[in-house]
Amino acid sequence: MPNSSEFKYLLLRYCAAQKINYWLRCMGPTACEHAAAAADARTEHAFLQLLEARHSPDDEAHDAAVQCHLPITCGGFAIFGAVAESSAAWAASVAACWPIIQTCCHELRSVNMANPAEDDIPLVHSFNTHYNEIARQRDQLEQQYKDLDTNPCYTRRGGKLLPFRPRGLPTVKSLPPILAKPSSDPLASTFTTASQRSLAAVGAHATWARLHDRLGDRDADRAVSGAEVHEHREQARLVASSQPGAGMYLNVIPVSRGRAQPTAKWRVTGQRRAGLFLSDVVPALCTVRAAEGCTPEPSELLGDTQLNLSKDKNTRHNTANANWVRAKQAVAVHCVLMGDKSEGKAGRYKKWNAGHVFDICETGAGDSGKDRLSETKCFHSYPKSTGQNHPEFLGHIYSFANFEEGLRITILGSKRRGRQTENRFSHTTGRGFYKGHVGHYDDARFNHGHTVVCLIHAEDGGFSPETYSHIKRLARDASKTGGRDGTEYDDDNWNARSYLTHHMQRISSDIVMATADQLIAAINITKRSATGAAY
Repeated sequence: MPNSSEFKYLLLRYCAAQKINYWLRCMGPTACEHAAAAADARTEHAFLQLLEARHSPDDEAHDAAVQCHLPITCGGFAIFGAVAESSAAWAASVAACWPIIQTCCHELRSVNMANPAEDDIPLVHSFNTHYNEIARQRDQLEQQYKDLDTNPCYTRRGGKLLPFRPRGLPTVKSLPPILAKPSSDPLASTFTTASQRSLAAVGAHATWARLHDRLGDRDADRAVSGAEVHEHREQARLVASSQPGAGMYLNVIPVSRGRAQPTAKWRVTGQRRAGLFLSDVVPALCTVRAAEGCTPEPSELLGDTQLNLSKDKNTRHNTANANWVRAKQAVAVHCVLMGDKSEGKAGRYKKWNAGHVFDICETGAGDSGKDRLSETKCFHSYPKSTGQNHPEFLGHIYSFANFEEGLRITILGSKRRGRQTENRFSHTTGRGFYKGHVGHYDDARFNHGHTVVCLIHAEDGGFSPETYSHIKRLARDASKTGGRDGTEYDDDNWNARSYLTHHMQRISSDIVMATADQLIAAINITKRSATGAAY
C-alpha cells in the first residue's frame, strides 16, 4: 500500500488511542492512573515507530512524543493523551451525568457541587478538585498571555506584532465557575460547565508552553555547541506548526481519488513537524560526511540545508497559487485571471502594475470597483540567519516573523521612517531611522487604485495572519445571502464540506506535499553521493 503510514496514523489517532477515553470518563484519574500511563506509552511507541525516531537523539524523540498529544492547532498530531486528558474527561463526564444521577438518587438532590459538604460522596469532592484546578490553570494561562502582550515587536511598515500564543484557550464564559444549587427539579438548568474538549484545551495550552520552554533550552545548547543550525530553530518550529492551516494535511481522509499521501512524503513531513531527523537521509549523510572526515550538521539531518539550497523555487508557489485560483473562482462573480510571469511578458500587464506581474487578478473585486491583485509567496520557515535582530529572525516569538515582514515590504513597500541622524530602526521601541523601500505593487496601489493582497505561506502550509483573514473573508462571501459557492467538494462524507476548511486543507496539504517532493529529491541526491563514497 503506497500510503500505509498515513493509514497507520489515522488508525492510531481515531481508533487505538481513543479506547481508554471511555474508562477515564467512568472511573476517574486516580483509578486509571497506571492504565493511562501504559496507554500513552503504547501510543507514543507506535507513533515514534511510524516516524522512525530511532534515527534521532533521545531528547528529540521524547519531545516528539509529548508533541504528538497536542491538538493540530497547537502544533501536534491530535493523538489522544490519556494522562493529559484524564482530569478533563472525568470532570466533563461527571458534569454531563450529574442531573441524571440526582434524578436516580433523591438523597443527592440537596448536594451543592460548588461547595460540597465534608460528608458528601467522594465523587463530588473529586469532581470539584479537578474542575477547579483546570479553571485555575486557565486563569493562570490567560494572565501569562496578557503579560506577553506587554512585549510587542514594531515593524518597519508601522505595524505591531504581539507574541504568539496557540488558538483555542477557553474563555471565562466557556469555562464558567461551578454552578450548582439544590433544586426540586434536578433536570432544570442547575449545573453549568464546559465540555471535555474545552477542558482539555487548557491542559494542551499548558503543555505547549512547557514544551516551548524546553525547546528553547535545546536551542541554547545547540548554540553553545556551535552546531550549524538556524538560531531558535526548535522554538520557531513549534510556533510555525501551530499557525492556522499548518498540519491540516493530517486531517485528510484518503478515500477520494488523488487524496492519498505516499508513505515517503508523509513520513518526511511528519518528521519535519515533530523536529526529528529525516530517517531516509541519516545513513547516507553519515557515510558521505565520514568520507570527508567530518560529521553531519543538525541542519542537514533536519532537512533545512536541503531546502535552503534547493534550486526548485517555484513548485510550492505554483501549487499554492493554483489552489488559490480555485478558491477565488468558487466565490467569484467576476473574472479571475492568472498572471504569466514568463520572461518578457511583463509588458502585457502594465495596465494593472508596471514592472511586476501579479499572480492572481480578480476584476472588479477591489475597493471602489477596482481590481484586486494577489501576490502568492511560499517561504522556508528557517532561512539562513544573518544574526541581525529584526523580525525576519524572531519566528520563535512572533507568528511568521522569520520572513513575513521582509516579504510584505518587498510587495507593498514601506515609507521612510525617522531621521538619518537617529539610530537604526528598533523593533523593540518602534523608533529610529529606516530609509524606506519601493514595493513591487506601488504602481498598482497608488497610480491605478487597485487593492493588493499578500498571500503568504510557510513550507508547512501555515497561513499568515493576513492570508488567514483573506480566506475567511472569502468564506463569508460564499455563505452570505446572495453569495455563491462553486466548490467541487469530495464525494465522500469524511472530508471537509465547508468552504473555509476545504480550501484551507487543499492549499495547506498541497504545499506540504510539494515541500516533501523537494526534500525527497535532495535525499536521493545524497544517497547517490553515499553510493559513490562507499566505493
